[in-house]
Amino acid sequence: MSDSKREFDKRDAEIAALKEEVGTLKQLVTRQAADINDIEQYSRRNILNINGLSETDKEDPVQVGIDLAKSVGVVVQKSDIDRAHRIGTKGKRTATGQPVHRPLLVKFVSYTKREEVYSARRKFKDVMPPRTSCIQGVDLKKIFVTDNLTKANQKVMFRARELRRRGELWAAWSDGCQMKVKIKEGGPTHKIQTEDDLEKLTRQCAAGRPSRLRQLEGTINLS
Repeated sequence: MSDSKREFDKRDAEIAALKEEVGTLKQLVTRQAADINDIEQYSRRNILNINGLSETDKEDPVQVGIDLAKSVGVVVQKSDIDRAHRIGTKGKRTATGQPVHRPLLVKFVSYTKREEVYSARRKFKDVMPPRTSCIQGVDLKKIFVTDNLTKANQKVMFRARELRRRGELWAAWSDGCQMKVKIKEGGPTHKIQTEDDLEKLTRQCAAGRPSRLRQLEGTINLS
């Protein structure tokens, strides 16, 4: 074997070893990023986002949270709320000049109290604000309550809702900060953590679903 051939083989082996090392490091970084995201999401488990709520200049966010809870039959004291505030840029308007109301973030002291409010969220469609409250005149039907997801998990849910609009998923939602999807109505609920989980599910579904051509052939044969 010539010296040049041995040199090339040596370099090829070094390149292969480096590629393997890079692949291992990428996997490690991915796992660490997932762990960090899980920790961040856990730190948000006591938080709810209140969306669709009109905003006033002199509002007391904590009192707003208390009165909203009261309107759906949940007793919340000031001591139950760690903090509350609007999130996002203030003063934005739509293309037609309508004000954009920022979501209200409410962090509860306990997960139990947070769950009481979250479990009652669908009642907003059927109730009126309490008579003695700071939310008089608010249309509660426009309010929807969501988990406070990390940016990474928001991205996953955005992708899931895209797939739902395209008909590749039947439903996509988060519950207790856990992201969930259903492929078809009446089917099992799948917990997801990443966009890769979504892609695997949709690929499995597509593989098990008969093609349009096969469906047409079956229709022709049946007739």
